Formats: sequence, C-alpha cells, structure tokens
Amino acid sequence: MLFNAVMGLLVAGGPHLTGLWMMPDATPLRVSFDPASNPNALSVSAAYSQSFRIFNDAFVGVGFRGFALALEGRFAQLEGEFNGTASEVSVSAGYAHDVFKGFRLGASFSYYQLSTPRPDVPGLQSFGVHLSSAFKVYDRWNVGLFARNVNVPELGGTPLPTLLGGYISFLPRSTIRTAIGLYRDQYSELNFGIGGSWVVYEILTLRGSMRYDGEFPAFYFGFTLQTGGISSDILVGAHPELPLSTYIGLNYAR
Repeated sequence: MLFNAVMGLLVAGGPHLTGLWMMPDATPLRVSFDPASNPNALSVSAAYSQSFRIFNDAFVGVGFRGFALALEGRFAQLEGEFNGTASEVSVSAGYAHDVFKGFRLGASFSYYQLSTPRPDVPGLQSFGVHLSSAFKVYDRWNVGLFARNVNVPELGGTPLPTLLGGYISFLPRSTIRTAIGLYRDQYSELNFGIGGSWVVYEILTLRGSMRYDGEFPAFYFGFTLQTGGISSDILVGAHPELPLSTYIGLNYAR
C-alpha cells in the first residue's frame, strides 16, 4: 500500500508541489508545468526540496529568449519488503512565444524515466506534452491557463496525471502581488490555493501561500533575497498531518 502511494506521488511530482505553483514568476524550473512562464532574459536556476521527509527533489534549469530546458529528479527511500530507492527523473524542453503584447503561449515536452526497487517492475519510460497561456487583462491583472500531460501518457499501462488548471494574479501595488489558482487531475480532488508576495526592501521579498487538496490545507511561507542578478529562495511548508517540507532555490538572471 505504501509502495503504491509513493509511486503515485512520484509521477505527480514537479516544482508546483512547493506551494508557489500559482505565482507567475518567470523561471525555467516551471517549463514542465507552465511553459508560458519561460523567461526571455537569460536565467539559470537550481533548487532542492525535501517533502514531508519522504521525497528529495532536485531541479536544474536554464532559459533564454523564451526557450527553457530543465532536469528534474524526485527520489524516495523505501523500506520493508521492497527496500531501496524509487526515483523519477525527467528532462523537459519548451518554448514560449509572445503572440502580441500581453498575450503569451507556451508548449513543452517531458521525457520521464521511473525506476523502483521492485524486481518485478522494470524501468519505465514515457513522454508528456504540456500547454499553457498567459495574458494581461488590465495593467494589474494577469490570467494563466495550463494543461499538463495532454497526450495522456502511460507508465507501465497506468495513465499519468493529466492536470488542468489556471490562476489569476493581481498587483494592488507595485510591491505586492496576490494570486489565486486551482487545478485538478483524474486521480484527485480539486486543488486550489491562494498566495502572495511583498517586496519589503529592494533585496528582500516575503512570500506565502496556502494550498488545499480537498482533504487538508498546506501552508507555505518564506522569503527571497536578491542582489544584482542573483536571487535565493528559502521556503518552508507545513501540513497538519505530515512533517515540515523545505525548499531552497538559487537563480541568476540578466
């Protein structure tokens, strides 16, 4: 039972699980989830997160002129009958195009490779297609839509989550951003979240969000330090029934 639960979360992984999935920040690490957010400026990112003391996630990505390439890995140590490490590694590439001012379309492709310590489960591979759009309604309102694994890929005969969702963000002030978003796949209840960021000083931005998965709320809070073209993110996630999660990210942009 634990093995099936862990494997289900492996194939549903990605940076959106950090709790900042509804924030429309441009970063190549989002290429497999929201390719319309691919940066135009040169951007190099790396991140590590530990989710509920179960998963260890690592991300590396680079983006330039709407193109983005990212390598993601999610690892879980299993104990008991199937002792060993289960992992999902994916390579994603995508492109975002400004159709006209204020309207952007993005598409990306991911190659998935899943391995498990079970001798009767061989290494599995699959291929996913993702689409998204982002458009500005007014000067301070932005809307985004995204669809992940629209080609309904399978791993070992099991369809991967086909995720559909969207967000609306609003900037009440130039230093404050708020957002609300939702998404759902064929295996889960409707997920929704709210979040915000506040630029306290030029070098410090506070961030926070809440995500509800249909059963329990999870809360995420942290900050970003920025100087020149280098920024670092530190984020902590709290769940009512699970240990704390942590997220650390580093980004260079110019």
